[in-house]
Amino acid sequence: MNRTALSIVTILALVAISSGPRAAAAGDASQYVVKRGQTLSLIASDVLGDPELWPAIYRANRDQIKDPTILHVGQRLAIPEVAAGERARIRLEAAAFAAPLPKPEGPDVAAAPPGPPSRATE
Repeated sequence: MNRTALSIVTILALVAISSGPRAAAAGDASQYVVKRGQTLSLIASDVLGDPELWPAIYRANRDQIKDPTILHVGQRLAIPEVAAGERARIRLEAAAFAAPLPKPEGPDVAAAPPGPPSRATE
């Protein structure tokens, strides 16, 4: 293989690698700064056009979001591109998260502490 062909193959390989779901670079338009009172579903509605696509934002930011119900004002979130074929699967994931968990019963079960706040806090 000559040098030119090898260079073209290398460039095509790099393009293929970088065309997957992308994280936002500093200053990139695919970053979002959390404001007071926002939730992942509100952000997904604003930037992706569908509140049920919040799991995509959560997965793209697992390094800084440990609990999807807790956001902090000023957090910079990466907003991933969501392919049309992925949208139905992500909506199912959101629905499964919203499904109520069975309540533990029995004499040795302590009362559960109040849940975390569901909106961004300072």
